Amino acid sequence: MRLEESSDSGPTPSVLEERVIVNGSLQTLEHASPRWDAHEVLQKIDARMTSAFTAVHERAEREQVSLRDAAYLIAVERVAHACRERGWV
Repeated sequence: MRLEESSDSGPTPSVLEERVIVNGSLQTLEHASPRWDAHEVLQKIDARMTSAFTAVHERAEREQVSLRDAAYLIAVERVAHACRERGWV
């Protein structure tokens, strides 16, 4: 599997063999390793994306807001939590 990171400067090839385009900074594959095969990488992406969508969808329904707003609410909560954990606030 060949993994490519898509960034402002264009794609950056990685160590895996088949081609998967991932936007951003590969946060979905934080711990990507050359020992993983294509199937394992795709399973990990699927699990992470499914979990993220489920959380956003449930939050949108609970708060009666759009999916976009629910995603923002979750993101801001995570940043606020990280700031508190670091003692910044």
